[in-house]
Amino acid sequence: RLAIFETFCRIHTKIDTRMLSDKVDLGGEDAEQWLVNLIQGAKLDAKIDSKQNCIVMDQDRPEIYQQIIDKTKDLAYRSYQLANECQARHQKSEQQI
Repeated sequence: RLAIFETFCRIHTKIDTRMLSDKVDLGGEDAEQWLVNLIQGAKLDAKIDSKQNCIVMDQDRPEIYQQIIDKTKDLAYRSYQLANECQARHQKSEQQI
């Protein structure tokens, strides 16, 4: 259920709660309470519109520069660890020969 909900939230900006409750196999009030808990728990920027029976997602995407910084944040450290591991394995294999 959680995977289906997260996928829908990442793809769509407006989600029909009735359709989503059918997808996760929950009915009425149970589905709405479950959705509220998920939105709060996942810290999603979303609003539930009870009149239109839909969830409106805010698509605030980070800047491209911030995405690059986030993805490469630990790159130097991970590269250092990888080099050390390769060197250790190489030395171990030379000792066995």
